[in-house]
Amino acid sequence: MSYVSVDWTHCEALAQRAAGGDTGARRELIEVLWPVWLRLARGNDAVQALGTSEDDDHEVAVKVVAKVCGADGHELGLFPPWRERNPGKTFQDWMCIVVANVARDHVRERLAHARAPASPDDPTVGRVLNEFVRSPLLDEQGVRPAMTVNQTARQLIEFARERLPPAQLGALTLWIDGATFAEIAAQVGVGGEDAARKLVHSGVAVLRRHFAGG
Repeated sequence: MSYVSVDWTHCEALAQRAAGGDTGARRELIEVLWPVWLRLARGNDAVQALGTSEDDDHEVAVKVVAKVCGADGHELGLFPPWRERNPGKTFQDWMCIVVANVARDHVRERLAHARAPASPDDPTVGRVLNEFVRSPLLDEQGVRPAMTVNQTARQLIEFARERLPPAQLGALTLWIDGATFAEIAAQVGVGGEDAARKLVHSGVAVLRRHFAGG
């Protein structure tokens, strides 16, 4: 797959510096390759088969960031020996393979934990996280969006802590962690799944108003 707007030679040089601990090079590499990772995720057959719009594209991309650009740069350090074993291959080829592997693991995880939604109107964690990181409110507050799903979730919970009453915050935190409405109802101490669902819906609605600057 060719992306004429990307200087892959420069990306490879950034990767070498990032693998050596250069945080500036790591940030620049993420900024340059983020749209590429999104497009590769969007074009992955297995991700497309999930049929869940752009939520999974974003989740795959942030998992690539966590895998490839982790603090120790270990994964980037694997590229030189890989190229030695695969003469004629490039950094672009390696990057495509990495994204495909992350997408495959993501799809397996999604299918393993898949369960029918209780209601088609229920929000999804992925979409709420996406709305949060795209909110203009973060720019106004000078907060840099997190680069992994777990970091984004923690950042969202901290954001919600100052804006939601305890019951809504507790329900939202459990929901982000993957709890069912029945589990939320039991742990928060409300009267059944419908009550838990209402807490989550109302909490998400409050946060969305803040995302929009309301």
